[in-house]
Amino acid sequence: MLVAGIAGGLQPDVPPGTPVVLDAVRAAQSRRVAAPDLVDALEAALGTAGVTARRGDGWTVDGVADAAAKRQLGADGTLTVDNESFAVLDRAQAHGVPAAALRVVADPVDRGVPRSVAALAWVNGAAWWPQALDLWRLPLEIREVARFRRDLRDGLAGLRRALPPVIEALTR
Repeated sequence: MLVAGIAGGLQPDVPPGTPVVLDAVRAAQSRRVAAPDLVDALEAALGTAGVTARRGDGWTVDGVADAAAKRQLGADGTLTVDNESFAVLDRAQAHGVPAAALRVVADPVDRGVPRSVAALAWVNGAAWWPQALDLWRLPLEIREVARFRRDLRDGLAGLRRALPPVIEALTR
């Protein structure tokens, strides 16, 4: 099983568009290790396709991590933060299914998702109205939103480069 998508970067040398193959993912006080054979296969497939990738650990958190939270999460060298990888690895492990995670950085460590944009991500069935109150910020955050759009574009372009060789390798 493979979980793939975009993530926040936690290190300054992991810019938007950088694919990251995760060895393990942490959430709160738990850690799940990806299947080593799958991780090696992902890394090899990316290398063979000429896609430069990083390899390391990631975090899974609820909600959107701002720049301060990302600096704290990355203090130990962890590379990415997302919302799903831990749950996928956890469920796969519980059922004896080998799983791995491939994330591509969208927003770098020094920038978070603008609050007006994050207000649109009503995650985990949370009440929508507290987040909706942040929508008023949109005109004030226009530069941050434009920068986030560029970061997201780079992240999605990196994901489009990374997925084909990975899918090809896993389906052989």
